[in-house]
Amino acid sequence: MHCLLNSEKLSFCIAHQFSPSNILQKEKAVYWPKLRLESVDLGEIMFSLCYLPTAGRLTLTVIKCRNLKAMDITGYSDPYVKVSLLCDGRRLKKKKTTIKRNTLNPTYNEAIIFDIPPESMDQVSLLISVMDYDRVGHNEIIGVCRVANSAEGLGRDHWNEMLAYPRKPIAHWHPLVEVKKSFKEVGSEQLDAGKASCAAAISPDKGWPRHSSSPFSCHSLLPRGATTAMLQSAILARAQVPITLEVPNSPLPAYLQRDPKS
Repeated sequence: MHCLLNSEKLSFCIAHQFSPSNILQKEKAVYWPKLRLESVDLGEIMFSLCYLPTAGRLTLTVIKCRNLKAMDITGYSDPYVKVSLLCDGRRLKKKKTTIKRNTLNPTYNEAIIFDIPPESMDQVSLLISVMDYDRVGHNEIIGVCRVANSAEGLGRDHWNEMLAYPRKPIAHWHPLVEVKKSFKEVGSEQLDAGKASCAAAISPDKGWPRHSSSPFSCHSLLPRGATTAMLQSAILARAQVPITLEVPNSPLPAYLQRDPKS
């Protein structure tokens, strides 16, 4: 928010909201990228899923890939598979296979194991990413697929079949999909998720949450980029959504109080 005072343009910034327990930690949140089917053929991956309810153990066995997209100038790729376990959009663990050199049809037969209790199976998701290893620069994503109760199409069917036949490995081919990630859209998803968490935390039906906050805000007056004053509002005890009508008031430095015509 900008204001014009004595012909000087000042920037009034809310520096930070101090709170014993922050509800939103956007920098730590991990959200699903958007998956869209593309006309380009990226190849397929075959893997099996097996779940043991008594042990709470999910085993994903990466079997092989075929017809992968060539990522190197040699006409081949150096593929490996990375599997990420997410719960409610937050990444819990990630594991990967070995790297297969100069091939578009790698064979792995490698098992990746996650410990997941039965009551959490509806909240977790698996993101399977086929990557191209690069010695110079960043590793590139060839394609991805997702399996979960909340997935679409084959990803959901494979997951439900695994749950319907416990202790039995269920294998399927999955087409790889290109990742399209919009940072603007991901940011809005984070804010929407945070708002929903806040609304649930202060629901009248539930009363005050166990870990309520006593927030206050700290303000800086920044003329021409230099902090000259630090102001603080009152502390609102036990408030998850604080509302204050305070207007910071402090004397301005002498050089800001001069006559605009002088």
